[in-house]
Amino acid sequence: ILAILVVISGFIVWQGGRSETRRQASEARLAGILDIAPEAVITIGSDMSIQLFNQGAERIFGYKSEEVAGQPLEILMPKYLRNGHRSHVEMFDQSGDTYRLMDRRQEIIGLKKDGTEFPATASVSKLEIGGEKIFTVMMQDITERKHTREALSAAKGEAETANRAKSEFLAAMSHDLRTPLNAILGFADIIGHQYFGPIGDKYQEYAGDIHSSGEHLLTLVNEILDLSAIEAGKQSLVKERLSAVEIVAECCKIVEEKARSSGIELVTKISDKLPSLYADK
Repeated sequence: ILAILVVISGFIVWQGGRSETRRQASEARLAGILDIAPEAVITIGSDMSIQLFNQGAERIFGYKSEEVAGQPLEILMPKYLRNGHRSHVEMFDQSGDTYRLMDRRQEIIGLKKDGTEFPATASVSKLEIGGEKIFTVMMQDITERKHTREALSAAKGEAETANRAKSEFLAAMSHDLRTPLNAILGFADIIGHQYFGPIGDKYQEYAGDIHSSGEHLLTLVNEILDLSAIEAGKQSLVKERLSAVEIVAECCKIVEEKARSSGIELVTKISDKLPSLYADK
């Protein structure tokens, strides 16, 4: 009987040893998985001191795990955020939640060993083991993601600005193209229908106006092409001395027929003493 009891006792001890070995192996696997996780995984106790600091946390914050073991979690955040952090943790501790996103209310800022601050996303969970609450913080450095987002936002803003400029340019150019076209059509209609009698000197004047309007239209078309070339950095503005009186006279020829057909009397008054303009015609 004694021998049987000894065998049974030995079997129970052996089985207990196997269970303990499996438990230790399971804990070792879990610790290994947490340690190689790319995110920072940090566990803290009820006293807010750091208990676990994985390789991801070492890479992000620049500390070795032995440097921060037992240190308060606040060393990983700027001073101006520490009081607010403690109050949030206390509220989370008293709530019935087991998990919470820390960056839901405001941006999370981390503090590296060298004093560099960085934006981050973070979550915290809590678990009670043996009467002690353990908090686990998982954090990611989103500096590159934020820079990418800001660059995309800036590019979008530039694209919208360029699109508005293009729309404004096309609207102005559409008006500028219609003006000489209306003059060409108006003068051509007068000549074609001989409104002022048989073709004579008056029509020669109108033919000159048609030619002038046609040249102006051609200039506008060329300017459209020139603008594209200038934007591409392939052409510069050609500036020259221009007579203000001549420019006004040319403009009047273009719009006077449209004004006349609308019952508007076009009157110009310009001094011949105006200085010349230095511009791209």
